[in-house]
Amino acid sequence: MLRVVGALAVGLAMVSCEPAPQDPSLLSADSDVILLAQKVAYPSVPFADTLRGVPPSEVVEREVIEVPEGMTLADSIVTWVPDESDIGDITYIYECRYEDGLQTRFRRPVRIQRTGPATCPAYCKKSPVWQADKKALAPGYFVFTRIDMPGLFVSTFPNTCPCVRIPSTSSHRPNLPAISDCGEWIVYVDNSTRKPYVVRLDGTVQFEVPTTACDANLPTVAGFVRRSPRQCEIFYMASRRTLRAVACTFEEDSVLFGTDRLLADIGDNYLFNPDPMIGIAVVREEVFAEISPSIDGSARARTGFLTIPDDGTGVAGPEHIYRWIADSTRIYDGCGHTLSHDGVFAAANTGYMGEAQCIPAYHKGFFVSPFFHYDDEPVDLAHDFLASHATSINFCPKQYQNTVRKEADFWGWYFTNNNAYIVGRQLGEMNGRGVWMVDWQSNSWIRLTSAEDNIPALYTAAHFGAVDLVHSVVACSTWTVDTTADTSTSADNGPGFRVVAPNGGEVFAVGDTMRVRLTADQSARASVELQLEGGLICVPFPGVSQSVEPTVDSVLTWCIGDSVAAGEQSFSAISASCAIVVRDYGMPDTYFDRSDGFFSIVP
Repeated sequence: MLRVVGALAVGLAMVSCEPAPQDPSLLSADSDVILLAQKVAYPSVPFADTLRGVPPSEVVEREVIEVPEGMTLADSIVTWVPDESDIGDITYIYECRYEDGLQTRFRRPVRIQRTGPATCPAYCKKSPVWQADKKALAPGYFVFTRIDMPGLFVSTFPNTCPCVRIPSTSSHRPNLPAISDCGEWIVYVDNSTRKPYVVRLDGTVQFEVPTTACDANLPTVAGFVRRSPRQCEIFYMASRRTLRAVACTFEEDSVLFGTDRLLADIGDNYLFNPDPMIGIAVVREEVFAEISPSIDGSARARTGFLTIPDDGTGVAGPEHIYRWIADSTRIYDGCGHTLSHDGVFAAANTGYMGEAQCIPAYHKGFFVSPFFHYDDEPVDLAHDFLASHATSINFCPKQYQNTVRKEADFWGWYFTNNNAYIVGRQLGEMNGRGVWMVDWQSNSWIRLTSAEDNIPALYTAAHFGAVDLVHSVVACSTWTVDTTADTSTSADNGPGFRVVAPNGGEVFAVGDTMRVRLTADQSARASVELQLEGGLICVPFPGVSQSVEPTVDSVLTWCIGDSVAAGEQSFSAISASCAIVVRDYGMPDTYFDRSDGFFSIVP
């Protein structure tokens, strides 16, 4: 990241190579200022943040800065006279020597752009309305999962009942719960077994949803096909290229499953993202998800729209994917994809789309847009999509807007059944974690859980109505009330594991030595994973065959090969979306940390 240190009236700009503020949107922009526009590598956190585990003053033996033609470099100052909207790429090459003599070399590409003051669209809502009183809400209920314990929890609004756990879910780690249109049934995938389940709200009935032709470790996500042409269907991701759906009929104490069908097969050149945090929704013929071009075997992440032909009864192929103008190999990211129940609106985090001053980057809000069918007029994803073709851009409450993602992370979006609200959750190190309800048209934010409870909710959904059923459920003696208080200030409580490096944005090549640095607040045994392809492939960190103690074994090294092994299987190590995960050996799904952003391994 670059910090502007001066600008001449004629447009000459001088840029220092010192770390910048953590959020590029904090930089003021005028006609003579160079502003960070987009890093070329895979960025999930600001550039300065990714350096915190590798302080240059301690380990960088030599720094080489490559600049393109038209720029001059002297004493670490880049001088450039750009034309309007000119873009220049600068590459930092760090040659590091660590205390134990280990040497490594990595590159950090950065893109800068001369820009004028941003003119945000009228639907950009930077000043949310704080509405702490839930009494304005019609009666309903919400469900959520927690990162610190298994099960699916439920409570009500506007009058808050105790948060209770559905007993039949107490051994499950539910992904992306979705509520049926009648409000009586909930579907989710148990992340521990990768099996989808449907459960009655009162917990008295639960069934495993049958699946067909699923790849290993899938499905990770499932949900209801809203307005299904077969009345009621549950969809699931069978592979990174296919979606399937099974017909279902709900009765008072049972669920009848019918035939299974293929919804989509997007071929060899596109990939769905199976990570539940990315989100996916299906409404009749509409699919909203991350649909990424596969280039040289790696996914280039971006938001995507897919249309199932024949009014939702056919099979969608690659020709039914909405095409963006001038689609490139850039990674735009974006997650938390959801659709309104009538299919009119789509919502998600903005990722790296749009102008920095006009978007709630780093999980500080969401956008709402119309659904784009494959035969709609193409628009530019990088800029015009959010600037000219969205419906709403919603920023979170102001006290969280200038924080980094680890401090306050808003995500998990889900349209309520009346489509007037979007529910989501707040995680991060700051107190006040919990579930929010957002009137997205007015940008009114309402807490459904109290800030004092500080609940580490992960996935959430909400429904207006079915209140009598919920109240009878809460009063039912077969339910258990969770009274465990969560007073921690960090989502990563317990041992307090942290992945220090690599932490996002690094580019390694086969043959390089990767140095992994871990820390923990207290002594505990942990396992270490290498994740490839956005987490689809998870293998033990190469060379580590037993648990480690991060307070002692704080540095792990790997001479990067072209493949990695997991049991008898071998996988290519080449990936644009890699991460390191450290997990508590006894409670791996409760206490863990992950690289803040993806790093890359190239040939």
